[in-house]
Amino acid sequence: MLLSTGLGIWQALHEQKMRHVHFIIQSDRKALHELIAASDLPNFVTNLSRQYVSFVPEHRVAVPLVDPEATVQFYLCASRRDHELLESVLE
Repeated sequence: MLLSTGLGIWQALHEQKMRHVHFIIQSDRKALHELIAASDLPNFVTNLSRQYVSFVPEHRVAVPLVDPEATVQFYLCASRRDHELLESVLE
């Protein structure tokens, strides 16, 4: 399976839950995108990278992970005076 370095919060999850998977780990994003385009090996993609990055080749299909452990909710904390500004940015 193809995997990028710098997984942040996902690092521990894949180490715990996918111990028997052999990963080809790539630190260079451009090289990883080339490997993804040129191979049939599976890789991970997020909803944001699918929406904003054009490197997901047409011959691939995204299969959603429905495991609760694979879902993260993020929060943004800001001062009350910035509330209106943040709402307009997040819409």
